[in-house]
Amino acid sequence: MGLLSMVSYFRISLSIMMVLNKLGNNRIKSRCKSVNLFRSLSRRVSIKAVRDSRVVLKV
Repeated sequence: MGLLSMVSYFRISLSIMMVLNKLGNNRIKSRCKSVNLFRSLSRRVSIKAVRDSRVVLKV
């Protein structure tokens, strides 16, 4: 259950990043925020779970 919720969180964050890029407003700031978001997320979640979610997102 934890992995599924994390994968959905990754997909939501990616969709938000895509929307920010499409808008084009403050792209540099939005990229910095997304980088910080993924860094904090990777710190909270174990490396194995992060790798699994990346594989799911690629497919």
